[in-house]
Amino acid sequence: MKRTVRLELANAAARAPVAGQVVLALALACGTGPLAAERLRRSAEAAAAATTGGLTIQANAQRGALELEFSAVPEDGWAERVLPILEPHGAVRTPAGVDVRVQRPSLHRAPDV
Repeated sequence: MKRTVRLELANAAARAPVAGQVVLALALACGTGPLAAERLRRSAEAAAAATTGGLTIQANAQRGALELEFSAVPEDGWAERVLPILEPHGAVRTPAGVDVRVQRPSLHRAPDV
């Protein structure tokens, strides 16, 4: 499975909940655990709510990993404001905005005790 989704959110009233639900669905589809996906949803909603204009989310989903690219127009310092919100998910600042990469943790067999 490899999917690319481009979400452009211009409607201020629906921006945060739509961003959160799309990110949640993609994270779960990629194999992220429910609790981690819910935390990412909340962070995505907060980042979307901090946008004064339009928000674009470019998502590349594949089995076991999800890459999210957030960008806002106008930028007006948005990336610096939301970087701490998305930082717990490994967010990095890019010239276009903020990128987040979520990877499903590998499970390893524990030795018998």
